Amino acid sequence: TSVTLTATADSGSTFDGWSGSTSTSENTCTVKMKSDTTVTATFTKTPCNAANLNVEPEPLKIKKEEGADETVTVTCEDGTPVAGIAVTATVTKGKNRVSVLPASEITDTNGQATFIITAKKKTGNAKVRFEADGLRDNVSVKVGK
Repeated sequence: TSVTLTATADSGSTFDGWSGSTSTSENTCTVKMKSDTTVTATFTKTPCNAANLNVEPEPLKIKKEEGADETVTVTCEDGTPVAGIAVTATVTKGKNRVSVLPASEITDTNGQATFIITAKKKTGNAKVRFEADGLRDNVSVKVGK
């Protein structure tokens, strides 16, 4: 008895080949079944270039001496998350009103990095810039009483 197997790569991946009881790089293979048989299809995720950087929430409103999470999401053109790249955070306006930690964070498997923006004792407006792979986005921060 023979079994025909077909490997189909998802969008954003490529088929590398078969291993085990057969070895070929063709996406279809036929295996002769004489006993229990193991066949493995191997795929590789196709890397994409970061195309979008989004910061949420925007704008951010926080009270004096309180903090809030700011999530940065980096994606490819097709919306696929970009994991493993560094995102930096810099207070560009209102350094006496807010701070941000960490200064740099690596995106997770969802393409996200989380930062904490903390308000100091002074009320008013501030701005924090986030950058990754040549992309940037700003969040406006309003520090209230």
